Amino acid sequence: MGWVRLPSQPVEILIAVSILVSAAHASRPLFPGREAWIAAGFGLVHGLAFASTLVNLQLDAGPMALSILGFNLGIEFMQLLIIGLTIPWLMLLSCTPAYRFVRLTGAFLATVAAIAWVVERISGEPNFLTKGVEQVATYAPYGLGILALVALLLTWRLKQENQQPVL
Repeated sequence: MGWVRLPSQPVEILIAVSILVSAAHASRPLFPGREAWIAAGFGLVHGLAFASTLVNLQLDAGPMALSILGFNLGIEFMQLLIIGLTIPWLMLLSCTPAYRFVRLTGAFLATVAAIAWVVERISGEPNFLTKGVEQVATYAPYGLGILALVALLLTWRLKQENQQPVL
């Protein structure tokens, strides 16, 4: 609608910073009880980037509305799919002592990726970390499989240790 116009570079930097803040929050809650507000703010920032892309397409109102609808449905579907495939294993792990290690390792890796993206967006040049993140991302399905396997094994082991012999 043209109400807000910002140069793309600051918006892209803010998106990378939002990922950095989210990673830090996973390590230690920065905004306890205010996560919904923070997520809404981050959503607006991410929406600015999408809106600027759509404006450049110069679509009429009908195709613009369909593009927005299609994009949002696609994003929401993928987020639900990823959550549906990941959360059960994290919930299992949360009952084990290994969960803290997994959570902090994930937060650390997300922090490294976010810092790399901030640097890339400020400099306008890819760096070795962003290239590494892209390569590692291709192995995400294997990482999910390993997460599931570790969650099942550790949960099974914990259950075995807690069972008392019946006399």
